[in-house]
Amino acid sequence: TKKFGGGSLMVWACVTGEVVGWICRINGIMTGPRYVEILDTHLCQTLNDYRMKPRHYFFQQDNDTKHCS
Repeated sequence: TKKFGGGSLMVWACVTGEVVGWICRINGIMTGPRYVEILDTHLCQTLNDYRMKPRHYFFQQDNDTKHCS
């Protein structure tokens, strides 16, 4: 979350050493089900668009409870 002038903007994004994936603006509060929806949509779309195979990437997150859904 980047705060500025009384507002905030939260985004989810993925990057690799070679490409920048889809970026998703998150409105409201991040929940476990919302996080799963984002991964299902934006992460999977990025992997498909760049034809990335599972053996070519590592998935990392900060272990927040909503990220462990």
